[in-house]
Amino acid sequence: MNAYEVQIMPYQTQWPAQFERIAAPIRRSLQDIAARVEHIGSTSIPGCAAKPIIDNSNSR
Repeated sequence: MNAYEVQIMPYQTQWPAQFERIAAPIRRSLQDIAARVEHIGSTSIPGCAAKPIIDNSNSR
């Protein structure tokens, strides 16, 4: 893959668990600042092909 290629993968059942591993320390660190840490983007949609990048959104 070169710098201009975009990798799209079939849905991976481990994406929700990967998000939870990423979100746990964020929640601990931002507990007084961010009330919500959410899994967003195409990896959060079951069955959806996606770029293999776990996105999150943090908000009050």
